[in-house]
Amino acid sequence: MRNNVGAVLASKPAQVAFEKRRSGELEELYGAHTKNSVYQDKITLVDSTNIENNAGPSTSKPQPVPPNKKRTISKPNTRSKKKTKRLEVRDIKHLSFDQKIHALVGNFCSNNILNLASPGLIPERFKVEIQKIKKELEIALSLAANEQERQLLIQLSNTKSLEDIESLVKSIPLVPQTALTKLIAIWQSEVLLNHDHKEAWFQMQLYGDLLDSAFLFDKNYNIKRSECHASTIKYLKKMKKIDGTEKDCKVDLILFNHGYGDMFTCEDKCESAMPGAVQNDFEKGNKLREKRLLYLKSIIPYKSNINHIEVLSAQFHGLTLTIYGSKMTEIGDIVHYQKANASIPASPFNHLPQAAHYLLTVLSLQRNIAINLKKLEIIFETCLKDAVEYLTAPIGVTNSNLFFREDSPGSECSHESSTNDELELEEQERRITECIDQQIKNLDNNDEGFLTANDWESFIAK
Repeated sequence: MRNNVGAVLASKPAQVAFEKRRSGELEELYGAHTKNSVYQDKITLVDSTNIENNAGPSTSKPQPVPPNKKRTISKPNTRSKKKTKRLEVRDIKHLSFDQKIHALVGNFCSNNILNLASPGLIPERFKVEIQKIKKELEIALSLAANEQERQLLIQLSNTKSLEDIESLVKSIPLVPQTALTKLIAIWQSEVLLNHDHKEAWFQMQLYGDLLDSAFLFDKNYNIKRSECHASTIKYLKKMKKIDGTEKDCKVDLILFNHGYGDMFTCEDKCESAMPGAVQNDFEKGNKLREKRLLYLKSIIPYKSNINHIEVLSAQFHGLTLTIYGSKMTEIGDIVHYQKANASIPASPFNHLPQAAHYLLTVLSLQRNIAINLKKLEIIFETCLKDAVEYLTAPIGVTNSNLFFREDSPGSECSHESSTNDELELEEQERRITECIDQQIKNLDNNDEGFLTANDWESFIAK
């Protein structure tokens, strides 16, 4: 019997039956494993979606769901964040000047800086308002010259040869004479037609005579040349207005006044300088003017005095001189802008009006810097005169910002003062600020016989 069973199991039909059964079990086993893997992947995907939508990790482990139970999948949160309201012209049209600047800074700028020298910063819809701001700031360099200088520059524009210029040089003031004499020598040698000159060559052969000489006989300034350190950074460190570890800043030209520090700075770059190097000088000029305004804000008697102050700097790039300016509002916002631009012609032929315009621009720059110095003198001398007249302590001694650092936001004033003291201080401020405003308003180049205009064409047409 046992042999018969063994024969049956070993028969071919029995072996085929056994093979089919084994294959079915493996298929069933593999299918179940595959289904479980796919199911687990679906659970993981759903949990990942919930994590992204809810911005938080899931705290529970995935639990299997019976096949006959429908799983609920959370839908992503499609609600969008509330958009910032777009600033329109009507929103700033009727604001005060300071508030208008503050609104533009808050919407389109950073670090309380409105840089009008940077193209594409402000949307075109604000074009009219920006023009009003420029007019209020008196951005354009006011061209100024006395009658003798004006006639000289007109004659220079009309000359046709170097011989005509040489005959003209003999009858002109010393400063323009120095510049023109240098230009004649440069033009005769034709060295400006060579574009390979480096920065040191421009400083020695050109910038010294065509820029520095305008300030050579002005006793209000010391001219510092080539890699000198800006004193403004040193002053702010001493006053603890900036970090003491901040590096000193080297500048190519500084006009230094012993009473008020750096009145003007200039950076030089040769014509072949890389655009990145020129841009770095541009940014350095912006930062120095910002620091200069911060320093002056710290030493002036009253916040409103800052409205009268303008800080100037320049950048030479090859034969082109660009002048920049900055002003600060009472709120503390700073506006940068380009004030003027002039170029030295490489050749005199058919370019002498360009040479005359350059000389006029440098002369006007020198006089604008002088006016800025006069404004500072008016601000501080008026405080001393008031102290003498009313027998009061000078406001610079009793109320100077020099000895204080900025309060943290939300801080409250801790000092106590009687009502009488407050009224006296308010009256003193009113007297001094009104006197300062009136004196600066009357400050005019015409007192010294200067003709003024904001562009070359109107200056020539006067």
